[in-house]
Amino acid sequence: MAVFSSTGTITPVIGVETDVVTIAPGNPLDNLTVYFQGGQFGAGGPIGLALYAVVGGFRTRVAQADQQGSAQGVIVEFQSIGRGDSETEEVDAGGTSYIITAIDKSTVVPSPAIPVRQPITVTLAGVDTFDTVADANFGQTFGPLAPGAVGTLPILGGYAQLMDVAIDQTNLPGVFVSVAADCGPGSVQAVVQGTTMSGQDQTIAGVFRGLKLPVATRYFVSVTNQSAQNVTATLTAVTYSVSVTAGGVVALNGDVIGPSNANTVIKWSNVPLNRAGANSFAAPTDAAIPIFNAGLGTWFAITPTGDVQLTDAGGTKVVAWENVPLDPVTMGAPAAGDIPVFTAGEWVATPPGSIPFVVTLTGNANGPSNANTVQYFPTSTTNAPINVGAQPNPHGLIYEGFNGLTGPQTGTLNAAPTKGDLVIWKDEDGSLGSQTFTINGNGKLIDGLATFVMSAANVGAFGSITVLYNGTAWAIV
Repeated sequence: MAVFSSTGTITPVIGVETDVVTIAPGNPLDNLTVYFQGGQFGAGGPIGLALYAVVGGFRTRVAQADQQGSAQGVIVEFQSIGRGDSETEEVDAGGTSYIITAIDKSTVVPSPAIPVRQPITVTLAGVDTFDTVADANFGQTFGPLAPGAVGTLPILGGYAQLMDVAIDQTNLPGVFVSVAADCGPGSVQAVVQGTTMSGQDQTIAGVFRGLKLPVATRYFVSVTNQSAQNVTATLTAVTYSVSVTAGGVVALNGDVIGPSNANTVIKWSNVPLNRAGANSFAAPTDAAIPIFNAGLGTWFAITPTGDVQLTDAGGTKVVAWENVPLDPVTMGAPAAGDIPVFTAGEWVATPPGSIPFVVTLTGNANGPSNANTVQYFPTSTTNAPINVGAQPNPHGLIYEGFNGLTGPQTGTLNAAPTKGDLVIWKDEDGSLGSQTFTINGNGKLIDGLATFVMSAANVGAFGSITVLYNGTAWAIV
């Protein structure tokens, strides 16, 4: 069920057509209802309402009506344009969105003697005819109802197409029975139909039979005591739709057959499903999956076998790897730690110690394991602080060169070093002849000190030191 609705409020302007409310379902709706309230007083003229559908990006006027102001909510009776229909409360129109506009058609300019036109509130509701709810029915005894009191049945949900209402008139004086509708809190509510029951029938009497309902999300059925005495009344109501069977089940045909609660799909994206004989979708085997046969133009249900075996319990057995067979003896019952090795045209489960190939390493040690080299990470910095921990490679064998010192500078070691990290600090241009460079342990001691100052006095121009992290502190080596 998909009712599209929206509510808007404006004050109509004489001679100016103004948008009031819009709904944008994105697809055509074949049943539109408009609820109206307000617009009293003014300069004596009606309010012109128009319904537009947006088709291909263009606004097209499809219905219009002159509406007098009303303090009570009413359902607008439109005149469809181009069809010659009489006035109707229902409008159908193709489009992707729908707009209601209003214009004050008064011909007299307001003055102090003429009350100002009141604002109007409009609810626009639309639905596809088949988007209906399941049948609903309620019955309840109200009473005693005091004179003027109202009893209302529980809300009946929409959209429903038709309603039947009945009341037990046995020994019942005059009462008023009404049906109202709206699209939820904040929307305009209007009376769909109402009538006074004389109380003369000595039996249960049908008040409304096949009452055509507007597009709405809620319907209200009420009884009002119009007599001067307390009354007790039993009221019943049922909603239903001609496009559905009992329980609101839509009967379909074509690609989908049967009622919507038990339909059978016989096509997939307009391609037939095989429904008889071998590989049939009418009675597929356990864990079957669909496969398309291009030659026959039909989907078949098959259970894969061969390279991949499937079960509906989640167990998938792979018997080939990239179309290379797995040795059924070794791969069928591998020992703990076995590694697949490709040999003699198949994959064999092999213990790690007997793997007949060389492992190639990456990282600080590059190359095959029988001929790898240690990788180091060099940087060269001119007259700026150096932070080892902020560099792309903060661990391993690191070279930190500095040059161009015009004043004291600082190098900060990694706050979270790894045991074995080795950092070389080097004066590359002799700047230490006149400046200093302080190495900060960043929370770790350097030979028992928080910092170590490199200068001409201890390392000399072009000097260097190397620090090694032993797991707890840095050591100068």
